[in-house]
Amino acid sequence: MRKQRDRKKSPQEVEQEVESDALPAIISDSNNRVRLVNSAYKEMMGQPECSWLDSMVKVKRICGDVVIQFCESKISENNNGYSCWVKIEWGRDGKEELVHAFCDVMKRECDSKDYVFTWRFHITAKEACQPSYNA
Repeated sequence: MRKQRDRKKSPQEVEQEVESDALPAIISDSNNRVRLVNSAYKEMMGQPECSWLDSMVKVKRICGDVVIQFCESKISENNNGYSCWVKIEWGRDGKEELVHAFCDVMKRECDSKDYVFTWRFHITAKEACQPSYNA
């Protein structure tokens, strides 16, 4: 028996769901631009040069570029989800930092705001062994 897809969520529901996730997570759009990051992602990045961000009301963006780059191929929007290894790089205090993490990628069903994929990063070995999203 095929599982029926959930109803499309509102942008606010998607934002609340991602923000409540304990894992660092981002949402990307149809052009692979990052549209939203959660607090766990900002904490992992050390709030890169944006200490003022937490004082802003309902601001969900971080400073600088957050870009998804693919080494070999593009993601198909027809893909409902998959898991992969990623390398996340950023600058902090004038130094480049990076982390390799296991990642669950899930296609979103959202009414607007061009939210296409949620990327959840398992940044410790223990998290990498936990089950992924229930799609």
